[in-house]
Amino acid sequence: MARLLALALLVCSASAFSVSRQHQRSASSALSGTRRSWFAEVGAAAGATALVAPAPALANLVYFPERSVELEAKRVRKMAGLLDDLEDDIQRRDWDFIVEYPGQFRIYAQAFTKYTDTAFPDNTDIDKSLRFAMRYEVGKLFGAVSKLKAAAAVKNLPGTQAAFADVSLAYDRYLKAGNLYEGDASKVGDAFADVPVKMRRKEGGAKPQVAAASNEAAAAKKPAAAGSKGLAARRSEAAAAAPVPTVPKDVTFTLQETPAVGDEVVVFTGPDTGKTGTLLGISDEGSSKKASGAAGSGYSKAIIKTGKVARGFREIIVIPVGSVAKRTFA
Repeated sequence: MARLLALALLVCSASAFSVSRQHQRSASSALSGTRRSWFAEVGAAAGATALVAPAPALANLVYFPERSVELEAKRVRKMAGLLDDLEDDIQRRDWDFIVEYPGQFRIYAQAFTKYTDTAFPDNTDIDKSLRFAMRYEVGKLFGAVSKLKAAAAVKNLPGTQAAFADVSLAYDRYLKAGNLYEGDASKVGDAFADVPVKMRRKEGGAKPQVAAASNEAAAAKKPAAAGSKGLAARRSEAAAAAPVPTVPKDVTFTLQETPAVGDEVVVFTGPDTGKTGTLLGISDEGSSKKASGAAGSGYSKAIIKTGKVARGFREIIVIPVGSVAKRTFA
């Protein structure tokens, strides 16, 4: 019980940091002492609360699995606000705050673990596959957090930007695998987007195709009723009937300049045409020709934080660099 109370207080501390961040930016000139001391004050306040908060009677505690899942899901979702704040601080080169984020992110480690284990507790192939995919992304996320800490400590901007892109991508894929937001992110296969095939098959003998979101996987396993069309046929028809995506008329861009990390971009070709967002980084991960994967080549991938909000989140998409152009504004 003491550990649960401590975790709750730590999450509250992180939430206080995120909620108050905008206020801190506008009032930074009025703060006494260094801005780093503000983190210490938040921690001290959380510690003081822990000293005075009465422990609830054990007789009054009732365990509800559904509420536990909802609570952990809520905690995991709160990290999105920290990522938005960090993105803004990196743009501002605000190193006094950037160096503090790795510690804030690590507060959520237990929330990731608990949600993974409680949301998909069954011993079915689907649940085992999803748990493995989620744990894989958590490992990548906190590996990137360590890189972020090292880069921020020496004010290495390219290293900080690359680590932030990796943290954002791993977090987004965790949300997709855990069904924590809806919209375009619920595409089949997103849950296992970057899990090596060999590792997928190793986990409980689960097959790679089981990596789809729970509802899609369940639908695919159901036998088709007599006279009805299969799932693949329905998808093909839906894709053929869907309108060809185009770039909105009010969105302008240039092909004369190569987009840089931090630039506003637009996807001008391919299935994601018309999507806009911020270029977080360039990745050659998964390429069979990494040596030739310079920015702008067909082997490089652009990591983009889209402007479209899905249930409170901005989806992260990874597409060929050649499909992305720098936005222009009149």
